[in-house]
Amino acid sequence: MPYLANRIEICVAETQKSGRGRFCRFWHSPFGQNIYLSLRYPFRKDVSKLEGLSLVCGLAVCRAVETTCRLPFPVFIKWPNDVMCKNKKLAGVLIEIHPSTSKFCSAIVGVGLNANMKNDLERIISQNWTSLVNLTEIYQDRNRLCSSLINNLVHYLEHFSRYGFSFFQSLWKKKDYLFNKPLCLIESSKNQFSGIGAGVNEKGNLILKLTDGLQKSFFSGETNLIK
Repeated sequence: MPYLANRIEICVAETQKSGRGRFCRFWHSPFGQNIYLSLRYPFRKDVSKLEGLSLVCGLAVCRAVETTCRLPFPVFIKWPNDVMCKNKKLAGVLIEIHPSTSKFCSAIVGVGLNANMKNDLERIISQNWTSLVNLTEIYQDRNRLCSSLINNLVHYLEHFSRYGFSFFQSLWKKKDYLFNKPLCLIESSKNQFSGIGAGVNEKGNLILKLTDGLQKSFFSGETNLIK
């Protein structure tokens, strides 16, 4: 629909029947407990100019959580799209890009934020996770939290559209969960690399200091800490 090409569109759900994260993994979505949000943002630029977008959206989620909730613990981002607190996953970001012409495209930003989900679901979810109610022992106002998420996402996306990821690089350093930690990165081709997290470059690519002392940057992949 051409008349919607330059409009921001937002969809918020109470639950998801087929919620998914990266690599089409199932995202548990109990009714009326968390936030499941999709935001479509139009960009007047080519897809190739959107490097680092998922990192910026993660920063926006961190900002929304920190300014809305009284968290007793800091929030970080595990490259490229997991929001972490106390070494557990609090939220996830999923980006889908839809090109329209060589100069225009739109991004669908999906955010799943664990708000009021309690620990009794631990056996259902395979990975370590947490929620705002577990961290604060206070049930969160999801309407207020959702409003903050939308406002921060739009604000950060506007700046990203103008200045790119380099504008956020110093902020990322403060939220980098993997910095100076031993980790393993698995590429889509199943190639594995081990090393120490050394931040990200101006494009948002992960920099890994390999065991031979050399540094290598990665555009995509799955990261896990080595214990």
